[in-house]
Parts: sequence; C-alpha cells; structure tokens
Amino acid sequence: MTDVIDHHASLKLNLRRELRRKRNALTPLQKIQATQQILMQIKQARLWQKGRRWGFYLPFGSELDCRPLIAAALANGKSVFVPLLRKGTTKRMVFVNLLDVTGWRKSSLGMLEPVARSWVSSRKLDVVCMPLLGFDREGHRLGQGGGYYDATFAFRRVSHCRPFLLGLAYACQQVDRIPTEPWDIRLDGVLTEEQYLLCQGG
Repeated sequence: MTDVIDHHASLKLNLRRELRRKRNALTPLQKIQATQQILMQIKQARLWQKGRRWGFYLPFGSELDCRPLIAAALANGKSVFVPLLRKGTTKRMVFVNLLDVTGWRKSSLGMLEPVARSWVSSRKLDVVCMPLLGFDREGHRLGQGGGYYDATFAFRRVSHCRPFLLGLAYACQQVDRIPTEPWDIRLDGVLTEEQYLLCQGG
C-alpha cells in the first residue's frame, strides 16, 4: 500500500510540474479570452439559474481568474462567498459572504483572504467553484497538494449532497487520468473555455 501511495505521489509531482508549465505558457490574451468563454458558458447552464449561494476562490498565481464570474454573480443577485482558513483549526475552510468582509489580509500561504466576524459552513452553499492544476473526465482533480479542498468537502465521500463542486480550468489542464487517493474528492463538473463537462451524474 505504501509503495502505491509513493508511486502516486511521484506521478502527481511530475503532473503538477507539467501542468504548471502549460498554464504559465498561456498568454494574457489567451487567459482573458478563456475567461470570457467560460463566463458565457456558465450563464447558459442550468446551474447558474438554480444556484443562489455561490462560493468562489480568490485567484492566486496563474490560476484561472474567476473575478469576472464573481462580478456576474453579484450582478445577477446571487450571494457570493469566499474561503477562509480559520487559524488554529484543521485544513477545513469556512466561507465568508462578500457583504460581511471588513478587510483583506495575506494568509500564511501568501494568498489573499477575507477579514470577517461571521462565516458559514461549506454545506450551506449551492455551488463552489474550485481552482485546480489538472482534471480528467471522471472529475478527479489535481490541486496544489495542500489538501484544503479535500478536507473541507470530506463529507462528500459518504453523502452526495450539496454543494455542487465545479472546477474552473483552462482546456490545456485536462489529462487522461489523474492518480487518486482514497481521500481525494471528485468534482461534479468542470468548466473550461471549450466545454462544460459533467462528472458523476452532475
């Protein structure tokens, strides 16, 4: 079992390097055009019409910029939430309504996070948009390796309930197969500039 885990870890490490290289190679114009295509697609999805409480990540590094989607969600009257890793807790994140944000600060990981006095559990959201480095058609996701999203949505391993987990990515981030571990959480769908891929019956 240990040998299998070590093998998967090695595969994931190499995949991360390759996918970061591909994502970093995209030009600013390609990134803008991809985001525009994704925005057009998401507005046509039934998910956009039904979901009222949306969670979005705050883009870091070369992650797909979802801020235009956040602006569109707010303009559409949706409640928008962003993740917060509470200090002194496990890797499980909570989510803060943008209307309750009193300020912004850099986390210990160097990412932007909200300052707020109140938050909600991820279980209270209808849709959560997740960043990723890679994905496959089965909805397996390759993240940065921190395990925060897997820990936050661990309850999805025993119950296929809300929120709908939607990966946002560039088409170049799709691979044939992502090496998986028992604790990895699958996506319900992935949205790129080329397709809206529904996974596991999503």
